[in-house]
Amino acid sequence: MNEISRPKRRFKEYEKMPKLDRSEYQMEYRLNHKAEQHEYYLLHKTERCERQREYDLLHKEERAEYHRKWQLCHKESLRENSRNYYLSHKEQFRARAARRQRELGYNPLNTRFEGSVGHHITKDDVVFIPEEIHKSISHNIFTGKNMPEINGAALVYVGKQG
Repeated sequence: MNEISRPKRRFKEYEKMPKLDRSEYQMEYRLNHKAEQHEYYLLHKTERCERQREYDLLHKEERAEYHRKWQLCHKESLRENSRNYYLSHKEQFRARAARRQRELGYNPLNTRFEGSVGHHITKDDVVFIPEEIHKSISHNIFTGKNMPEINGAALVYVGKQG
């Protein structure tokens, strides 16, 4: 891997500097060498991306845990960012909601009760099941992801209520 060669003399001077001077030196260095840093970034961009991709694949669980912890610690900023994104992309959200309303019908097969949510077992037929059951299996009617599993659980529940 190519590295930018630095004069050793400058590095030794840096080592001898007090900490406060180091941070000032670092800021000054970044300001005065932007072109060199950008050039290095462009030359090694693909290598850095590949290394990061490999690391992410090898440490999937650690990255997921870190991401969960970060989300728990930053709930307020996530909520604010989500709201700002929604406000700036309102038309896209409206178009998506309208598409779903056009595609999905409403033919209830049982009655609504407290704590229930409607689940489309087909594009038209809806059964009301407890929210815990509905959230227990992630699914998507448009892609068919996990639909046999969630439909089985929903029909078992409706059969018991029957």
